[in-house]
Amino acid sequence: MIITLLVYYPTLKNGFLTGWDDQWMVFSHYTERGWTVDNLWHIFTDFYGGQYAPLAFLSYLVLYAGFGYDPFYFHMFSLLLHIGCVCLVWKLISSLLRVHGGVSEKQILYVNFITTLLFAVHPINVEAVAWISALKVYAFFYLLGLLCYLRYIRTSKIFYYVLTIGCFLCSFWGKEQAVTFPLALLIVDWFTNRNMKNLEVWSEKMSFLIMAFFFGIITVLSQGKGPYEMIFPLYQRLLFGCFALVEYITKSLLPVNLNFFYPFPIVLGEEPPLHYYLYPVVLLFLMGWIIAYRNNRYLVFGVLLFLVNLLFSIHLFNMSRHAIVADRYMYLSYVGIAFLIANGIWWLRKRLSYFKAALVFLFFYCFFLSVYTFHYTKKWENTTMVKKYTKEVLEKRLNGSNHL
Repeated sequence: MIITLLVYYPTLKNGFLTGWDDQWMVFSHYTERGWTVDNLWHIFTDFYGGQYAPLAFLSYLVLYAGFGYDPFYFHMFSLLLHIGCVCLVWKLISSLLRVHGGVSEKQILYVNFITTLLFAVHPINVEAVAWISALKVYAFFYLLGLLCYLRYIRTSKIFYYVLTIGCFLCSFWGKEQAVTFPLALLIVDWFTNRNMKNLEVWSEKMSFLIMAFFFGIITVLSQGKGPYEMIFPLYQRLLFGCFALVEYITKSLLPVNLNFFYPFPIVLGEEPPLHYYLYPVVLLFLMGWIIAYRNNRYLVFGVLLFLVNLLFSIHLFNMSRHAIVADRYMYLSYVGIAFLIANGIWWLRKRLSYFKAALVFLFFYCFFLSVYTFHYTKKWENTTMVKKYTKEVLEKRLNGSNHL
């Protein structure tokens, strides 16, 4: 928690990005209308700007009611939310490993600490923390819901089952990305060695699947109201999806040249660059490698956790977005990548010299991530700063470069 606070401290000095969505997300009529029944009704029933996120707008209303448009308190809330998610990741990984069984306390300590530390300081999460409009209320309740579900698995108490349902609802109210929550529950079932052939395991998911179905309809309807809908042909969306997955993996392992905006390589009606056809090949190679090691539950669990939270964010479906990838979509998915890295380092303990070398590398790697994050948060200081770096990305595109 202290490391997270130190790394993200510069965000508390940042202002609003009034030319980068804060002008309509934060400075909205929902925020300023106050605690009237009519305003609350519209917050929870309106589609706004191509999304449905009533809990995010309610958060802005609470902050405005208490502190006005003082950016310090908005950034403080966002930072505290991230610290809360860091704590939940710590608790979630330790609980998962204990329910999974056959894991020593030393392994739990190593894997849990490395996973949580990487999640806390990785610069790919800066966008979700430093940008008020990307507030990750949904992630907090998503993680809390998984924890409640693990408690339900351990105790079989209906109270925790109901809490899990409530967390799913609150998570969806935070962001439509939460619609994947039932899939995450099934992944947890599999990892904790529950009998997947047992009808009861699947019947427990009916409530969540029904909710996800209606949430999916709401998401589709809200996307249709967005100003930036990009309707590419199916084969192009598949190519963009493959590119996005490879790009997210690359940015997770080697976060360099992170930026605010990653534009599509083409406009509607154009053909994708030829090298985009290589990304499906890369993913097929990775898939073959995972299948070869499919008996390793830690590997498969980390991969599935990474994929499930990106399922509806890689343009396989038409989205009301004008960027091919966005760092904020990796917020929860990165937990899966961090879990894989942590288990990979623990696996090296069988060879002590490699294990010690890996720990030394991890120290310098985390130091690099922390320094990068500390400085990257300053680039989110104001609209002028954001537009400056965004302009550089667009100029690269106009000069014929597809490198993002």
